[in-house]
Amino acid sequence: MMSTSPRNARHGAGKAVCHTISDFLVIVLIITPAVNLFWRGTWNIMYEYLVPEDIIISSWLSLAIGSPVLLLAGLLQHSIRRLGSWIHGKSKGWHHLYLAVYVYVVASASVAQWRGFWNLPTYYLPEWVSIPGYGVTAVIGTGLMVGLRIFANGGGCPAGIIVDFEPDPFRVPLRFHTDRAERFSWRFALDVFFSVFVFDLISFAYWAGYWGLLDVLMFPEDLCFSYWVSLGIGYAIHLVTIFLQFPVHKASRNLRGAKREFWKRLALEDAFLFVVNFGVVNSWRGLWDLYDCYFLPDQPKLSAWLSVGIGALLCYSVCAGRTLGGIGVTVDGEEEDGTGVLLSTYAEGHEMLPWLKHLRKREEDDSGNLEALRTFDTEGSRKANDRTSASDLAGNQGTAAYLIKSSANTEYLI
Repeated sequence: MMSTSPRNARHGAGKAVCHTISDFLVIVLIITPAVNLFWRGTWNIMYEYLVPEDIIISSWLSLAIGSPVLLLAGLLQHSIRRLGSWIHGKSKGWHHLYLAVYVYVVASASVAQWRGFWNLPTYYLPEWVSIPGYGVTAVIGTGLMVGLRIFANGGGCPAGIIVDFEPDPFRVPLRFHTDRAERFSWRFALDVFFSVFVFDLISFAYWAGYWGLLDVLMFPEDLCFSYWVSLGIGYAIHLVTIFLQFPVHKASRNLRGAKREFWKRLALEDAFLFVVNFGVVNSWRGLWDLYDCYFLPDQPKLSAWLSVGIGALLCYSVCAGRTLGGIGVTVDGEEEDGTGVLLSTYAEGHEMLPWLKHLRKREEDDSGNLEALRTFDTEGSRKANDRTSASDLAGNQGTAAYLIKSSANTEYLI
């Protein structure tokens, strides 16, 4: 096998760069603002209509509405998946409608649960609204997420998006993988509770801590300017991590095998994900509060309804409705091929990540040339090389399948 010529390699790399940049623009200019609009609108609708005269009761009602819906989505996932398969066999159009309704209900319930999480500490623990309070919350949230190996779930768009092409969109991956048995048990029920409620509460602590610190430390005297700076920081971090993910992925993939290597890989992935997630928090803070500054600030009810409608319509129209909200847990360090650090792309529902595919092609060509030079080796060496090549091929095929994934906070069907 001959390696690709320098001219073809440059052409392939240039095409991949253009593809990645266009993908970046779709995510940061359409999908992320739309998802943020939907969450802000749903949040503010609850504020305007759900016992607006008593914010404490309103927050408890939000929690009482959102949490049971999410728990039922986890507990009944096998029945929901079977019904989805049956509808898909009858009519793809009805299946799309079924998915759209499911996504809307789950996303709205996620907003309701987070609204309860976010508001209640403010009123029951007023000392929490301070630099020490936010700092302690951020440290506790970060420590628990790292210790429980759920740090990958602390992000969201623009780093993690979910397109509507996954063959099993109703699956709710759980922390301890009891969902794979496809049968109800008390262990499964506890896994759902921890994955949907407890781990979401930990994610809230992470977000609320860093969001609060940004509120009190980043230009508090000029809030709208602070939000613009936060948005710029978030998008800049996302752009940098798009290019940084490839060397990190390669380093992570090389750290596989021994248990000691696992902990090194986990530390590397968590360090990278910390940067990614910090960018996501900045992006969301900037967008959310800029909408408050500029999007019909004198007409809050109209602003809320338009936010929900425009946000949902934009996401559904670009087949990214599942990015509006979802449940499930991704476990840090489980992917030995390093794909745990790869960011989502809008086009990944159709093909492998362009840059990674180009780099893999070059690696395969180089491996082919090296194998040709070894043809005069002994029979034993050839068998060893065959085993190594087969192992690498299996890893590449597994990686390609894994990349057709939906996140910044779910597992994916392989």
